[in-house]
Amino acid sequence: MQSRLPTSDLSLRSVDELEKEIHERKLVEQKLAKSEFLLSEEGRIAREGGWELDVETKQSSWSKVSGAHNAQVVYKTQYILT
Repeated sequence: MQSRLPTSDLSLRSVDELEKEIHERKLVEQKLAKSEFLLSEEGRIAREGGWELDVETKQSSWSKVSGAHNAQVVYKTQYILT
């Protein structure tokens, strides 16, 4: 059985519209990469890491910058929240 897309998803766009969308996406990706690089460098220089907790899956992950090697290691743990 073939699945059909709604007609609204089948709209055609001009080459100019696609080029503009690609250009905008590349700018956003470059900005994100720069932000991630700066955050990584700040953590490396300060020798600090970060953490996050997904409350739905009870999974946490945290990074720690090793002072001896200046390498970033990511640790994952699971918490039981009641």
